[in-house]
Amino acid sequence: MCGSPASCIIVRNLVSSQGQTVTKGNDHRIKGGGRPCALCHRRLPLCDSHLLPKGIYRLLRKKATSQGPVHFGDGYSYSTDKQVTDYLLCLDCEARFQRLGEGWVLRQCYRGESRFRLRSTIQSIAPDRQNADIKVYSLTGNPAITPAESEMLIYFAMSVFWRAGVHTWRYEGRRIGIDLGPYLEPMRLYLTGEAAFPPRVILVIRISSLVKLAEFMNAPEGRNENGFHFHSFTIPGLTFLLFVGGWLNEQWFELATAPTPARYVSISPNADITALMNMAAVRKKSA
Repeated sequence: MCGSPASCIIVRNLVSSQGQTVTKGNDHRIKGGGRPCALCHRRLPLCDSHLLPKGIYRLLRKKATSQGPVHFGDGYSYSTDKQVTDYLLCLDCEARFQRLGEGWVLRQCYRGESRFRLRSTIQSIAPDRQNADIKVYSLTGNPAITPAESEMLIYFAMSVFWRAGVHTWRYEGRRIGIDLGPYLEPMRLYLTGEAAFPPRVILVIRISSLVKLAEFMNAPEGRNENGFHFHSFTIPGLTFLLFVGGWLNEQWFELATAPTPARYVSISPNADITALMNMAAVRKKSA
């Protein structure tokens, strides 16, 4: 993937021009020349960037037994150690994604039966509203979660959706990506800090209710439904849903993490059961 030795090097403990450590003792590939950084558009050496954070692979690898981590996509699944990467971001932008979202989210997601910090924190207060199927909690209304931490959760989700939209990734002979159309550039400007959360976009974050979770990740995928586009991806314990388009239902804002100021997240046992059934069907089909 690197090409000639002169075009690609492997380094440890990379430090960006902003003084941020990008890697912490792990090999990291970079190469110079070629296309500019997809986020900042500067012509700098590019990192072998991940579509989904490297830390997720590390977490799943620790919990896998005879097979590698399970990676789900649009109608397929694999047990493999192969990671979805390509040369996309410069060191500064890698550091930005780590600092403003990835690091915090990876500490908060499901990491074992007794380690799911975000869910524990969310459930430490009463839900804003609930019915037989769903409980809705406000991040803004939780004193244990700072506004900066709420923004990290949103920023992380948007960074993964944007990565899936700005580049066509390849995995096991398949192409991975989503079509964000005219919303791609507003999302980039949000991620660089040049603009607010983009208009006509709704982000919904769902937290799993299950006591013991299947350790898997689902690459971003999407579909078109009646005038809007719907995209989703999953990491252990967290599902992220993105709705974009001109025909968004106003009622969806009642469950939205962004742009709704209350920063809602939800827990839905029925949605978890449906997701498990869908995974089982895809796993059987891929066997």
